[in-house]
Amino acid sequence: MIGAMHAALRRLALLAIVTLVAAACMSSLDVIAEKSWTLASVGGAAPAAPGGVTFHANGAFELQTGCNAAGGTFEVQGNRLVIGPMQTTLMLCEGLVGAQETAVMGVFTGGLLFAIDTGTGQLRLTGANGTVLLFNAPAG
Repeated sequence: MIGAMHAALRRLALLAIVTLVAAACMSSLDVIAEKSWTLASVGGAAPAAPGGVTFHANGAFELQTGCNAAGGTFEVQGNRLVIGPMQTTLMLCEGLVGAQETAVMGVFTGGLLFAIDTGTGQLRLTGANGTVLLFNAPAG
């Protein structure tokens, strides 16, 4: 009986170790890539227009600011995203949508910090200027 319990405990411990090793192998990129994140908050306020971002495993991203579309490259460095050169459409953005455009593009200029809220599943991007963007994870 005791031998069977020890064997079961060894199997359980091995399963726990394998699970921890698998989780450790998951990179920061794996957490954010290939998902279409929907803009939920700009500097603590509800978005004036729909927006979102998709990061791809190949280091490219697509951004909808609520007015213009942009895209470019990024690199994950720990909890930082280093944004490379971007291309963007140049539509005129006025009023609250224009302010949102300015805030979103300000966060995506240069390097930014990112984190996933384990409670809500939201992606939090913080720009060098301190502006915080929150994005909801895709459903499913």
